[in-house]
Amino acid sequence: MIAPKPVFEKIHRTPVDYNVRLERIRLDKNEHVGGIDPLHFSEMLKLMKPSTIEAYPEVGILYNSLSGWLKKPVENILLANGSDAAIKAIFEVYVSSGDEVIMQSPTYAMYPIYAEIFGAKTIEIKYDRELKINAAGIIDKITNKTKLVIIANPNSPTGQIMSRNEIIDIIEKARKFDSLVLVDEAYYWFYEHTFINDIEKYENLIVTRTFSKACGLASLRLGFACANSEIIKNLYKMKPVYEVNGMAVVLGKYVIENESIIFDYVEKVKAGREFLYSAMADLRFKPFETYSNFMVARCQNPEKIKKIVANCEKNNIIIKGSYPDTPLDDCIRITLGPVEYMKMAVEAIKETLN
Repeated sequence: MIAPKPVFEKIHRTPVDYNVRLERIRLDKNEHVGGIDPLHFSEMLKLMKPSTIEAYPEVGILYNSLSGWLKKPVENILLANGSDAAIKAIFEVYVSSGDEVIMQSPTYAMYPIYAEIFGAKTIEIKYDRELKINAAGIIDKITNKTKLVIIANPNSPTGQIMSRNEIIDIIEKARKFDSLVLVDEAYYWFYEHTFINDIEKYENLIVTRTFSKACGLASLRLGFACANSEIIKNLYKMKPVYEVNGMAVVLGKYVIENESIIFDYVEKVKAGREFLYSAMADLRFKPFETYSNFMVARCQNPEKIKKIVANCEKNNIIIKGSYPDTPLDDCIRITLGPVEYMKMAVEAIKETLN
């Protein structure tokens, strides 16, 4: 057997889930829930031409559209196959073996995996039982060994935020050591505070976003990074020949030109959030305030979590169970969506508790 690089022998990845999810109520991965408006979907289909599939993608179309949307020059933008690919490019270009990478814990699962792949040492700043994190603890850990600080804001899987002042303090401390700061804004539309307008001021700042959540294009794997032109020029060196696919170009541009798709969905999520928060509190859970499109709720009887998840699945609803060895070890997580879907989840949970 031909052995991989030693680092890959230590990395564990979750196997592919071969269960069919598309016909279920998907409240486990923070996707868009409930379908895109039929009128918009019909218009999207009309944009699909044979050349969309058979020709290589004309990515410049989307770069120009995104540039106008963000009010940033193309030189400040890198399109990517999901924000995942943009984040990986940051590691590929800037993180070397022995560097330190600081991040929240728990947080998005790919950050520590990329750190391990590229031989970096991970410094984790942990959330407490109330899902609070000590920003000063992050600042204290920044040294001349720090190459990258990652702040998911809002964070997944906690749904929590750090204040603008806290993040600015982190960026400024990191700048003293020539350390990069990545602010991952995957859930931007549900918490409309951004650092994209700070990329010119802070030469060590990178912001990433995705079209997978509020924009409803998770299947197309479309995301981007914003930073000063020098950083983007370096990241550009690692991109594939075509950084996104042709359908992503066409439909990403359509969403940009039809922002009501985003705004309407965000309003539905907000209504679903209010309903779910009240319903879970009535069921004697402890729902945490959230700034994202999912809600974490602490279960009074943690031993029932597996039964809750199983009964939801029996009712064709998928939710997320506990996160072992974290402050969420006695919690469930439910993707937010329109009220009618939140009602279905609550009824399935009630059924289990009764």
